[in-house]
Amino acid sequence: MPTGPMPTGLMPNGLVLTGLPGSGASSVARVLGARHGLPVHDTDREVETRLGAAASDIFVRQGEQAFREAERVVALELLARTVGDRAGEGREPAVVVVGGGAVAQQAVAEALRAAAATGVPVVFLDVALPDAARRLGLLGAAPAGLGSPRALWQRLADQRRAACRAVASVVVATDGIGVDEVADRVEESSGTEADR
Repeated sequence: MPTGPMPTGLMPNGLVLTGLPGSGASSVARVLGARHGLPVHDTDREVETRLGAAASDIFVRQGEQAFREAERVVALELLARTVGDRAGEGREPAVVVVGGGAVAQQAVAEALRAAAATGVPVVFLDVALPDAARRLGLLGAAPAGLGSPRALWQRLADQRRAACRAVASVVVATDGIGVDEVADRVEESSGTEADR
């Protein structure tokens, strides 16, 4: 006998979320997965599981390149499972969170465009620095010599925002609203409202 909520049928193809750090993509994915009875897969969590360490530790110990390579492999696997073949056969609908760093990789961007072409909404959750800084705890002063975490976030956002927008079928701003309201807006804008 199945456990948990049953799929409503209103998100039959699943959904892909991507966003900048602090956009709430992982939290929104959990809400949407629960509403629609779909599994949630997060590329960052999957990479951490496969490499046996937190993302920050992977960056320090193995380097960014190791993380990015694992992220690319994981993202492509999860997207292939969620999308299925060209006709949608073998599709395993899910809510998939693809990190913004993965989106900047050409193979992942192509897979995201293919997902959108097969009816899987690709939603970019955008956020501005003030909200991201509050959510990520970047409001305090940085230790001398390390640079400003807010300035680093802004540079990262400037690099990734265009790549995320280029693959998105829907853009939802998350500034000033909570996770449930962001989930509502994702559903409204992608036509996947759940019965509540």
